[in-house]
Amino acid sequence: GEVYVEFNDWSFSEEWEENPLPRLVELRELNARFLTEFEAQDWEAALQTCQEILSLAPQFWQVYLYQAFVYEGLDNYLGVVENYQQVLMRQPDNHLALNNLAYHYLLKEVQISQALEMAERAVALDRKAIYLDTLGYGYYLVGRLAEAKELLEEALTTAPEAAHEEITEHLNLVLE
Repeated sequence: GEVYVEFNDWSFSEEWEENPLPRLVELRELNARFLTEFEAQDWEAALQTCQEILSLAPQFWQVYLYQAFVYEGLDNYLGVVENYQQVLMRQPDNHLALNNLAYHYLLKEVQISQALEMAERAVALDRKAIYLDTLGYGYYLVGRLAEAKELLEEALTTAPEAAHEEITEHLNLVLE
């Protein structure tokens, strides 16, 4: 795939200003290597590549998303949380990070009110089925069953087939 880097409010070190092309090529190669390692579920190598990217371009906030995905693969809750928080510090309206962090909080049943706020913001920014599922599950946890049912039923109508099982499990919890 392609990676787009936003250049907002960056300050560049001298070596970037003088000749950025070699660093951009290296950044592209590191990104491609990460994607290969991630697809192969070589978590340790993927984390190492993320660190190399950050040492080359610390402003490349998307790497924190990459690291969160790797920590999900490693089932490392604290790594997931820390990296989604890093994304949100840089991109407060990043709907993917809002949703995913909210879902991780909800799974552990911690920071419930904060998780609901994040899930609501994610849905307001982009009404995707997976975000509706997160919010519906959150509403289930706090006893807002009618709202949970409505959101989960809506999520099922637009979700890809791969997401149906999990959304159906959440809907069944509400119906029980």
